[in-house]
Amino acid sequence: MTADWLGVARARADEINAKDPRAVAAPDGRSLPFEIAYADRLEHWIDLLVSRPSAALAFACRAQHVKRWEIPRDAFPEGRAGYHAWRRKLEDLHVAVARDILAGAGCGADETRRVERILRKQGRDTDPEIQAMQDAVSLVTVEMQMESLEAKLDEAKLVDVLRRTMAKMSPAGRELASRIPLERDARRILALAADALARVERA
Repeated sequence: MTADWLGVARARADEINAKDPRAVAAPDGRSLPFEIAYADRLEHWIDLLVSRPSAALAFACRAQHVKRWEIPRDAFPEGRAGYHAWRRKLEDLHVAVARDILAGAGCGADETRRVERILRKQGRDTDPEIQAMQDAVSLVTVEMQMESLEAKLDEAKLVDVLRRTMAKMSPAGRELASRIPLERDARRILALAADALARVERA
């Protein structure tokens, strides 16, 4: 599906995310702002999960983390409560920036609300596109952030984080996760998380 506003909105989101001071190596070896690389990988996974993504889903890929670097994790207390407060603040930021972009691109109210639902993952149990976005976000976590998570968390905590991440994924998303090329230790930890999730689901 295409929409007149999509190209303008996508370009604006990328213009903003190009200001991310953090850099990462893309698969082709280029150095990219982290949030540009992140959005590229979201699109990659969405293309594997959804045969014809809607315009709202296509834009949400570019806006999922828009301006995320402006609210660092260490601005909030340690622990689960601090983490969830940080995530809520980020979600509100991404939605607010996305709304501004969409208004400037001439996007209608219905499509804007649809983008917000996707960004907030509201209704993923009943909406295939929102579940696909949850899958894609989880896949990028495994693909791009395992190394940093391994550096910050002990093994038991990392297994639990990955187990809870995989619990939000569809069977198709979990299958794709099992095929991500990872270093041996990361593959082992991902397998432990999958086993832990299977035990929970059997209980």
